[in-house]
Amino acid sequence: MSKSAQKKVTPEQTRSALLGLAFYQRKENGNWVLRPRLKVLAVVMLVLAIVVYFAAATTMYIFNRYHRECEETSYAEMMLYVIPNRIPFTKVVFMPEFLNKYIVNARMSQQEKLGRMVLAKARTPQDLMLAARLMPNNWEAQLRAAIIMLGPFVNRIDDAFSILDKTLENELQNTKFITQYIQICFMYDQDNRLINSAQKYLDDPRISAEAKNNLATSYAEALFLRGEFEKSNDVLEKYQLIQTLSGFLLKVQMIWENGEHERAINLIKGINKEVGGNDRLLYALAKFYWEEDRLDDAAQTLALIAILKPNDYKARIYMLPLLVGENNKVRREEAINAIIQQFGADENAMLAMGSYAADQGNYDLQLRINKLAIENRFKKLANFRLLLVETLLTGGRNPEALKDISELFTLNPPWLKDRMLQGQFEALRMLAYFSSNQNDLGVITFNKIVDNPEIPVQIAVSIARRLLRLNRPEEAKALLHNAYVRNHNNQGVLLELVKMDLKSESTATLGEHLGHLIAGRRPPRYVLEDAYNKLASDRYIFTPNRDKLIEDVTDMLKTRVLPANDIEKSWPTY
Repeated sequence: MSKSAQKKVTPEQTRSALLGLAFYQRKENGNWVLRPRLKVLAVVMLVLAIVVYFAAATTMYIFNRYHRECEETSYAEMMLYVIPNRIPFTKVVFMPEFLNKYIVNARMSQQEKLGRMVLAKARTPQDLMLAARLMPNNWEAQLRAAIIMLGPFVNRIDDAFSILDKTLENELQNTKFITQYIQICFMYDQDNRLINSAQKYLDDPRISAEAKNNLATSYAEALFLRGEFEKSNDVLEKYQLIQTLSGFLLKVQMIWENGEHERAINLIKGINKEVGGNDRLLYALAKFYWEEDRLDDAAQTLALIAILKPNDYKARIYMLPLLVGENNKVRREEAINAIIQQFGADENAMLAMGSYAADQGNYDLQLRINKLAIENRFKKLANFRLLLVETLLTGGRNPEALKDISELFTLNPPWLKDRMLQGQFEALRMLAYFSSNQNDLGVITFNKIVDNPEIPVQIAVSIARRLLRLNRPEEAKALLHNAYVRNHNNQGVLLELVKMDLKSESTATLGEHLGHLIAGRRPPRYVLEDAYNKLASDRYIFTPNRDKLIEDVTDMLKTRVLPANDIEKSWPTY
């Protein structure tokens, strides 16, 4: 008998096991050994893989189509979408190139659809950020995510501008995005970032003509704000921006800053006659008149704007602070009545009027505006209510303000649950306590708002200035320091901190604050001169980077700050 015949396995020597996937084999010595059925296992694994694949695709289809309500979901795309998600490479190496391309495109298409769905139904900052991640090439999603990150609730400024900068590179043809990018840069004092972007992309052949014009104008304006007037003028000439209205106004502003006031005024008046009346030219002219204390001329110019644009409430409200004194009382009252009669149903116009009434401490006018807000069911009734409290404070009616605040605190209206409005309410409450010499209660309330991230940096600066007027420098400095930590580039915060450092002769922090200040927009001349005089004295000998600061301040006084920039004035806008 042959050896093969001797080793042949008979049915009596095998037993099926594991549902037929394996079998027991009896060896010559009588022991049983478990062995796999390889062909059966291969068939079962193949069938199982197909079942799992289709089950995963079906699950994803149902989840996206019905749970996420993404109506454009297709079953075919889901089948292709499963594969790249389960493999660590976007490109499947063992597939033909055309099929790889189809798979990747299908995956990106599904991701885009999901991103659009998330963006349309976004309710939280996390939703917007998720939409931005799902749609890296969708500029609207990137913009909305960046704006959320810039907000007080998140405050990730560097990350937000990193998103915007990456998006800008791919949107050079998109005038709408570039315009919003410019506005956000100016809003957050990112002049250097705007200058760098302009230098990088202005000569890029991909940029559209309109976008190039807008970016070049903002480039010149950013240089102007920094006090680099020669460079700003060079940009105006290189890109022929003086032929545009924005470029012309910037050129005239340089002439004004150089002390040639009459020439600047005559240039605007001459161009305005040629174009037959333009509100932007007239606003600039009114501002020049106001800075020269020619209030009657400024008021007449604003009256021309009101005639030119009857539906523009701003010119009419800007006129009110110019009608000062008892001699203008009748004109002022007539102007107020005319504004309320024409724009009483306009929420934005009434908010602007409320801000004017608060600045003037005119409580009767504020009550009238608040009544209109309630009658017209304005959406921002809480803002009108807070303006009532603020008006009592600015009018010096502190006991009434405290009583009003106590009533609001007791009633606890629903809008006080809004964290931002609550922060503003607590700030007014704190100012009321300090104004009434209830310092203990003022300090308790201050501790609630000093670390409150919901209070915007601009409002924090305004509160700090009021605290300084109430002789509360420690609280003001703490509030400004927290605002500075949130945004190192905010010029309002830096200016106030430097002024406080100079007044208190604080050598420990002056170097850091002054260094950031002079690296940005040009400060008022009197601040730089005070800084130079004190840094040059022996009292500031241990200030960090003292020699470098003296050199930088001297250079700025010579090249970036013109003699006309002697005072700190703010055009009364509402």
